[in-house]
Amino acid sequence: MTTGSGVRFASLLIAAALVIAAAVWFSIDPHPAPVDKAVSARPPAAVALAARPIVNDGPLRTAAQPGGIAADGVCLGTLLRIELTATAEAADECLGAPSSDQNGEIRRHQFSAASGWSLAIRVASGKVLDAVATRNGEIVATCEAAACTGISIGLPDQDAVQDIALQALPLVDADGRIQHLSARLRSAPGYACPGASLIISYSDSRYLHFCPFGGSGVVFDEAGIGTLHFRSLEGTTLRVMLDAQDRVIGVDYGAYRCTAATCIGVLALLADPLGQRSIGFSGTVLEAPDAESDAGALSISLNGRLELPPEPAEL
Repeated sequence: MTTGSGVRFASLLIAAALVIAAAVWFSIDPHPAPVDKAVSARPPAAVALAARPIVNDGPLRTAAQPGGIAADGVCLGTLLRIELTATAEAADECLGAPSSDQNGEIRRHQFSAASGWSLAIRVASGKVLDAVATRNGEIVATCEAAACTGISIGLPDQDAVQDIALQALPLVDADGRIQHLSARLRSAPGYACPGASLIISYSDSRYLHFCPFGGSGVVFDEAGIGTLHFRSLEGTTLRVMLDAQDRVIGVDYGAYRCTAATCIGVLALLADPLGQRSIGFSGTVLEAPDAESDAGALSISLNGRLELPPEPAEL
């Protein structure tokens, strides 16, 4: 290749490069759309308080996390809707962390908002005694016993947490006006259980906390079979059947039961140095007929210990 032809070839390459660069340059939009930093900085789950539905999709935070309303109006806790029947008005309360306490067989669940509004629900043996709404300590509206319709409370899970659903729960104020409350709540974990307790594990991976309140000593029937009754704070009952030698011959909890040799892992009538008797369970399996099982769970297993009432003193 001659010197002249080489120069011409190099010139052609340079010209082609300039054409490609120009094409790329003009394809770029000199006025790109602005980015809304305020929107992009908001997490996808953030929804304006006014845009929330009447019943939220469930607790947004666990009981250990604080509630309240963020600066942008987003509820950081659990949303509860209050509807006033007389005026068709509605308002939302943003609830923070719940609390629960125990007094004898009465359990109280408390749900409070930063606004000063609060709801207390008292339950005994699985039945609602009353529900009281207050604002800054003053009673706003109440319901009692059978009038507290639209409220359902689930059994406690392994952390002693209960699902509490309010579906138009009617509360009445001092002037007879009705307000309906709707929300999906969860109680505080780990309420105090007065004494020993059991964890009941279902074969479908559910767990319940059996917290007994009261019971009986061994009551023998005419055939010489003794039965221990343990009633939970939710009103459910676990029974242990014993023979004349205090050997376990059966255990049942609702539709679930074991008999004789199938009651494995039961440590019956143990006594501590102070004379407190208890009955222990270590992986004891109770089975139920398919037609009687709870939500399809064919068996449950028991782990824990239950204390017996003290025996009467001899005269």
